[in-house]
Parts: sequence; structure tokens; C-alpha cells
Amino acid sequence: MSIASFDFIQFDEQTHRYYNTNTGQYVPSVTSVISKLYKFDKAYQLKRKAKKLNITPEELEKQWDTKRDNAADKGKTFHKYMEDRLNNKPLLTENYIAESYLTTYKDDVSLQCEMVVGNHLIAGTFDNLSLRGDKYILKDWKTNETFTVESEYNLEKPFAYLDNSKFTIYALQLSLYRYLLDIPIHRMEVVHFTNTHYKVYTLPYMEREVWQIIKKLEHDNRATYSSVTGIDPAILRS
Repeated sequence: MSIASFDFIQFDEQTHRYYNTNTGQYVPSVTSVISKLYKFDKAYQLKRKAKKLNITPEELEKQWDTKRDNAADKGKTFHKYMEDRLNNKPLLTENYIAESYLTTYKDDVSLQCEMVVGNHLIAGTFDNLSLRGDKYILKDWKTNETFTVESEYNLEKPFAYLDNSKFTIYALQLSLYRYLLDIPIHRMEVVHFTNTHYKVYTLPYMEREVWQIIKKLEHDNRATYSSVTGIDPAILRS
């Protein structure tokens, strides 16, 4: 089975936005859509945690910003390493944890790295698509400090029945990539890498939640288009 081309979706690295050249419209990213499903009261948490640490909220915010930037740099460097390694490009250094993973899964055949996928509603970039035997495996690399498989907090409606854990968030993320790819994915895996080891998590395909998200995006898209043109876009697709 051939993998569809998504050349009509352009990604701007500076603004981190996706542009659909077929429609002439920007579309939201998978991560931005999912981020709306959970809330983080930053001001409240800064005030509460700063008090415990006996520092000001401003000082704590600077610490958080530094930690966020360092984590982003670490993630970007690691993703570039995996992309170059799987595409057989020269490497300046060796990441022993990554190499340990790649050795264990040496029979997986990498087909695509950092591939942009999308449609008229949503777009994103997944880390890797491989063949394991004759079956497609959709993979994602994570380098964040912690990986939670459960949480005492829940997502916002309509998914308030789901917990706000990294496991759930990444399952939604990869499920949307799987929907956009539209090929028979056998397995979705997220691999969490730390400085000392890695762990592979198998994620469930959240088909019902994906269709709820797409239905909401369709509604929002139709409302926006109609308000600007006075035309229901469903007529144009009929």
C-alpha cells in the first residue's frame, strides 16, 4: 500500500503553523487542538508553588521558562539525531540510549521520518513510520522528564471521562496522525527516552475521540467559512 503525499500542507518552522495550499488557509496543529482539552492555571500554580519554595512567583516563572527551553532544545536535538540516523546521514556524536533502542528494534524498517500530514481541518508532524514485518508501526519519540500513565485530573469536556496523563495525551495525538495517514496501522508506540534508559509504550487507537474532534473541527470550519463567504462549504464538497 502506498503512502499518500501531503505536499499541499506546508509547515512554517518559525511560526509553527501549517498552511494548506489547496484551500489557501492555515489549519490548526494536532498538538494545539489537543492542548485545548486540558487546562493549566499558570498564575494559580505559580503563586501556590512559589509560596512553598519561599520565592516569588516571578522567580519561579523564570525557572519554569528555563526548564521549558532546555527541554525543547533537548527534544529538538534528539529528534534530529533519530531522523539523521534512520536516514543514514552522518552523525557528529552518538546517543547510546537511542542506539540501544535501535539495536533492539533493528528489524524495523523505517519508511518516513518527521513527516507532515494534514487535510483541510488539521495538520501535524509525526516522528516515524516503520514496517515491522509487513505491518505498519507508527512511532513517536518523547524526551520529557516524566511520563505519566495516569493522573488524578481529567481532560475537559467532551473527554472528561479521560485522565490528563501523558499516556492519554499521546494516544490522542498519535490517533489523529493515524486518522490523517489513512493506512492500516498495526501498532502505535511512543518511546520515552531518558538519560539512562528508554521505555516503549503501546498506545490504543482512540477512534471515537478522533471522530468527535474531527466533527467539532468540521463544524467550526463550516461556521467560519459561511460567515466570511455566505456559502456552506458542504455544498462545494458535494
